[in-house]
Amino acid sequence: MADPEQQAAAGSAAGGDDDMDENDTGYRVGAKVSVDELLTKDADDDALNRWKAQLLAGAAAAAPIDPNDTRVVIIEEFGFIADGRDPIAFDFSTPEGVEAMKNSSITIKEGSEYNLRVRFRVQRDTVLGLRFNTVVKRSGLKVDTQSHMIGSYAPTPAPVEFMFPSELAPSGMMARGKYKATSRFIDDDKRVHLEWEWGFSIKKTWGDDE
Repeated sequence: MADPEQQAAAGSAAGGDDDMDENDTGYRVGAKVSVDELLTKDADDDALNRWKAQLLAGAAAAAPIDPNDTRVVIIEEFGFIADGRDPIAFDFSTPEGVEAMKNSSITIKEGSEYNLRVRFRVQRDTVLGLRFNTVVKRSGLKVDTQSHMIGSYAPTPAPVEFMFPSELAPSGMMARGKYKATSRFIDDDKRVHLEWEWGFSIKKTWGDDE
């Protein structure tokens, strides 16, 4: 997380729904095709077939996790990990689980190093360029934006666990306080798979979550 003193001035002039778009890394993948198209494309090319077999291992036979669930990316769990405190894991498999994180606030000790972690599944279709975007605000002013590329995945019944790069919490009297974050899982086709708000506080000690 960037030092809020360095970005508060820039944040005072920004806001609205376009904030999330500023996390665009500029990374782009090739044109998207369906699993069936990819499996049948250039069927006579042995080298390409071997590559497709590795990329789509099990994808052709992978049935939807829930036939009634139309989602492509199913976020199952979102976690916070840091030395000095027990890991926090929010069950995102239900709307109630997402609401639980919305209604809570994570305490982060100033100057500490921490990681975010997500577990998800992909069904029905390939997902290209999945990434995690976050806008952080304090008192309504944007103080930080982040975008982390997760990658491209074919449908598979096995869950995928992804650990985000380590973050360093800001420190000092000006950094302490309450923050609101808006996070989004979005892919290269601009499909938003999940978006939610959550809160955290920077404090002198770990203390208790609110």
